[in-house]
Amino acid sequence: MPHEGERAGVTTSLKRLLSSGEAEKLKSRLQNRAPSEPPQGSSGIAIERPDPAALPRFVIAIDGSQGAVQIEEGFPGAEVGVVTVASVMIDLHKLRDARVRGVPDPRKFRNLHDPHGIEVFLPSTNMVLDECGDARESFRSEFFRVLGEKRLAEDGESLLETYEVLLGLRDDQGAEKLGCPLLGSCTEPDKGHKYHQAKGAYACACSTKELFSTDALRIHESFMDAGSNQTVITECRSVVEHLVLVNYLRYFERKNMWDSIQDVAFVMDGPLAVSGHPAWLAMSIKKEFLRLAEASRRASGVTPIIFGIEKTGMFQEHLKLLDQRVQKTPRSADERPDPRKLTQKGHLEAGRVILVNDAYTKKNIIFKYEPPGTGPYKAYGETSHYGRKVLYKTTSGALITAMPAFLKDGDDDMKAEACCDHFNNLGTMLSLLDALVSNAFRDATIPLVVAHAEASLPARANESVLKRFLLEHQKAGRKA
Repeated sequence: MPHEGERAGVTTSLKRLLSSGEAEKLKSRLQNRAPSEPPQGSSGIAIERPDPAALPRFVIAIDGSQGAVQIEEGFPGAEVGVVTVASVMIDLHKLRDARVRGVPDPRKFRNLHDPHGIEVFLPSTNMVLDECGDARESFRSEFFRVLGEKRLAEDGESLLETYEVLLGLRDDQGAEKLGCPLLGSCTEPDKGHKYHQAKGAYACACSTKELFSTDALRIHESFMDAGSNQTVITECRSVVEHLVLVNYLRYFERKNMWDSIQDVAFVMDGPLAVSGHPAWLAMSIKKEFLRLAEASRRASGVTPIIFGIEKTGMFQEHLKLLDQRVQKTPRSADERPDPRKLTQKGHLEAGRVILVNDAYTKKNIIFKYEPPGTGPYKAYGETSHYGRKVLYKTTSGALITAMPAFLKDGDDDMKAEACCDHFNNLGTMLSLLDALVSNAFRDATIPLVVAHAEASLPARANESVLKRFLLEHQKAGRKA
């Protein structure tokens, strides 16, 4: 590693290293080479679309960001972790009226969305608060406290209440394997006390320290006394994002608003999955969404629209590769697409979708050889995903990796041949993606562009998205 301000010297070319004998030997053993022909099932299928008048009017998008701010008054390396999660509501009727030749008029665009932000400040490296013994204990207690404070609506439940509902749905054996969260701070380490999971704040086994329900997330296990805690803050951001999504749906149930669920779609920036230490949370969310979706169907006959969008990653790269390779015959100069026109980009047929299952994933995207008769093998994402992926080329040519949520029994059967029944509200979701494509960035959607902009800046004081949705829904009802 170079000293501060010292430029690291490059003595050889990386490309030349990859041409060395050792590198060539390694590459010769490679099993998962990029195919010369498109894989079977990659041409996509056309999906029946609903009447445009039946599409939801509002889209609520959720995105988060995180960072760290150094504290000059503190000890060396002292910093505060910052998590911002923004929700924005896009009015599709206003979006349609604001478009000029397919692009929203900038003068009208500011009126298309209403933001609501949640900011979480967490003690990170070398920050000790109040009576806590060290920085890790400070982080644990503050994360628990802050979740208890944050609400999306004054009459809604806190993010901590939402989390503890999900904690109660946990049925794996992970809690029994957890060590004491106090780690080196335990005053009676010789007694070998074990962690016991519970809600709220409660005494540890030695009755001298406090444990918290959020300790079950295990995020604190990555906490470093000296060094960056970026992983810790990233996992906190992920947890808050997913709690916000669940909190929205639980608010609809809490206020008996299922009659209005057909007017809104919920979109998460990123996959409907939780990774790292809090990965168990995904299975609890899956259970809760199955229950909430059934409650919605009983009350209104409508299955909620919930999906994530992956802007980057292996699935998105695979989709881009398909769009480059599907064309088998070379084009003449006269047929060369105009790069300025998105509708002419690429070779996949616009408006078609590829349904992904476990076999397609392991054969074409994240390679895994599974000899027949030697299973059972775990499906990709089986314990960390609460949705399944589709690859879509919009009618305007944008490439989108989307992930509808599991909302009924059987949706999570990733081993089976993928069919439309596994993907809830698929036609509606695809039509929404067609309507929401943004020209701001390649393969971008307007809700996530706006949500990311809001999450990347300090959250603005504004009416909550839920309150705004209620007002707009009431207006629409009066006009009808």
